Amino acid sequence: MRTLVEWCAARGLRVEFSRKGGGIYYPIKKEICISSQASPKTQLYLLLHECGHHLINPDSKYGRYSKGYDISDPEVTKTTHHRLDVLEEEFEAWHRGWKLALRLNIATPDEKETYDKLRVKMLKSYLLWATKAKGYENA
Repeated sequence: MRTLVEWCAARGLRVEFSRKGGGIYYPIKKEICISSQASPKTQLYLLLHECGHHLINPDSKYGRYSKGYDISDPEVTKTTHHRLDVLEEEFEAWHRGWKLALRLNIATPDEKETYDKLRVKMLKSYLLWATKAKGYENA
């Protein structure tokens, strides 16, 4: 964990641990917040995922997926384009997080299955959210 927090610090990212669940990346504040309630391994994997968001586009307010996290316009958040951009970025962030783990030698290929279990669990919640969009209620 220390190696990854140091990696974040070298990129100007602050890592906070809080009682809130999961993890979140705040690109404008250059901050990552991770649940202190999660197990140490889950904290590591959540932090890797949030670092993956940073790696997608470290200098952009909204990242590579133009409508994904731009929630300033409520009309945007109602669109399929928005939901697909969110999904694409989530998939990519998990992928980049794993690559970072291997590059920093903080995970081994043997841990991929454990990482993937958390990845699948988290992505499932996004998939359920995305399919509740207008037009998908009966799908």
